[in-house]
Amino acid sequence: MLISILLLLLLVLLLGAAYLRLTRQRLARSALGQETATTATAAAGDEERLRIAAVVFETSSEGIMVTDRDNRITAVNPGFTRITGYRSEEVLGQSPNILSSGRQDADFYREMWRSLYAQDHWEGEIWNRTKQGMIYPEWLSISLVRDASGAVLEHVAVFSDISRRKRDEERIRRQANYDTVTGLPNRTLFQERLSASISSSHREGWTTALLFIDLDHFKAVNDSRGHEVGDWLLREVAGRLVAAIREADTVARLGGDEFTVILQDVHSADDAAMVAQQIVTSLGEPFVAAGGDIFIGASVGITLYPHDAQEITTLLRNADLAMYRAKEAGRNGYSFFTQGMNEQIQEHTRLKNAMRHALQRDEFFLEFQPIVDVRTGETVRAEAQLCWHHPEGEAVSLEALIPLAEESGLIAHLGWWILEQACRAAARWWQGGHEIGVAVNVSARQIQLGLNVEDIVSLLEDLSLPPQSLTLEISETLLLEDTQKRLAWFKQVCGAGVNLSVDDFGSGTSSLGHLKLFPASNLKIARGLVQDSVGDTESATLVRAVIKLAEVLGLEVVADGVEEASQLALLQQHGCHLIQGGYASRPLRYEALMDFLKAVP
Repeated sequence: MLISILLLLLLVLLLGAAYLRLTRQRLARSALGQETATTATAAAGDEERLRIAAVVFETSSEGIMVTDRDNRITAVNPGFTRITGYRSEEVLGQSPNILSSGRQDADFYREMWRSLYAQDHWEGEIWNRTKQGMIYPEWLSISLVRDASGAVLEHVAVFSDISRRKRDEERIRRQANYDTVTGLPNRTLFQERLSASISSSHREGWTTALLFIDLDHFKAVNDSRGHEVGDWLLREVAGRLVAAIREADTVARLGGDEFTVILQDVHSADDAAMVAQQIVTSLGEPFVAAGGDIFIGASVGITLYPHDAQEITTLLRNADLAMYRAKEAGRNGYSFFTQGMNEQIQEHTRLKNAMRHALQRDEFFLEFQPIVDVRTGETVRAEAQLCWHHPEGEAVSLEALIPLAEESGLIAHLGWWILEQACRAAARWWQGGHEIGVAVNVSARQIQLGLNVEDIVSLLEDLSLPPQSLTLEISETLLLEDTQKRLAWFKQVCGAGVNLSVDDFGSGTSSLGHLKLFPASNLKIARGLVQDSVGDTESATLVRAVIKLAEVLGLEVVADGVEEASQLALLQQHGCHLIQGGYASRPLRYEALMDFLKAVP
């Protein structure tokens, strides 16, 4: 397109110059009376060229302005009037300075005139002002018209308003570099700015801090209240993040609910921690929305250049690891990257590879921890817990295994293996005359990867096991993710006769509204609450509140992690009689569990 414009401008310049030159020649010949038959033919050709030049001059969409050797305007075309707003009679004899916007300084014009007289031509972008005072960008091309001796006769300027092109360029630039929802820099511009900050840090000897921010519970809000509210919330978060930093720093949105902050010239790690805490505090405050206040929070990971890493990719990975450490620590807080985290990720990679081989080599096995009614001493069901015969004899906790399996995607295969083995064990209990249930933990990741209720029902039928003998335990945090699809899955489970239990209740932030929607049959009080209930008034109060809530909702309540008689006494005092933990029994292999069941009269 630019080539076409330049060709048109060249044609206009040539025809305009021809028009002026031929007009002067015609006047000179008429005054001297020198027209002959030969010159008449030439004049006819000149007249045709003059006519074409005049048509172009009058109809061109570009503005054309001719000035004399003293740079006084001698002619303008309708395009000039259309762009500038000045009629010809208003500008004839005037200097082109009347169009000046003031944006270009004296040095710019000196260089323009020097180049024009050196090369007989100049073109470039310039800002001018209309008669109405509006400043606009134009593409200007100026050529000199000289006589036979080389003296300058006129300046011919052709220009076009490029405001629309500039707007299009700016729109494209923003689309390429800025997030469309929040208006913050996107991943592309973030990486450019981080690279520039690292270069400045290296040159000036200062420290750059990179903060990686992940919103807590954003997905639940987005799913339950809709994407419009979700986008509004992201914009509100962006505003709070910008307010928490200096003007020289950068906030960017990488995508989803992930944000980053680049802090330049940080004097110490404490400075980065102070900003991180401001962010955590700010995002922990309620967001006032039409449908009710929204509470989220944020987990922040911090890494420092050059202390932790020298490259952008490594810095991002470090900040991401630190953010996950903040989530593991309970969310709504911040954590610094340490070399120990790097060693931990290497260890996690090694364990994930080993887990894949463990499934193939039958190194996994199950233990079952009884859930006992202390009033009768009877076991009502047993929770299946994954164990691993690690080839190197290492002890790997259940808390470490499941997150690693989820992270690697192995949870789909491993989760089904656990469910199948647990149900097979329960079927053998029933065949042996012990009609107790089995509880199996199911994660959100398993459901997301396609855990099928019909497959579960088919497994139970194949084993001649009644559906009510199986309880699927769902974490409390999963209640916040109450999408219609997830809720439909829960209802399908209950419709098949399988029980649902809310596991680890009291450790998260679920609300009564979410719990009412969830078709649970029982609650399991979080282990930490139970173990802290003796000697900690707040924990004891929460335990009582959970027991009372279960009673109101008509749910069975189980206390997990009961290790001492004093804990049991407090629970029984408030009406909880089903316990799980070392006080009743440690986790047992199948054969040991059978002996435990037989020991109860």
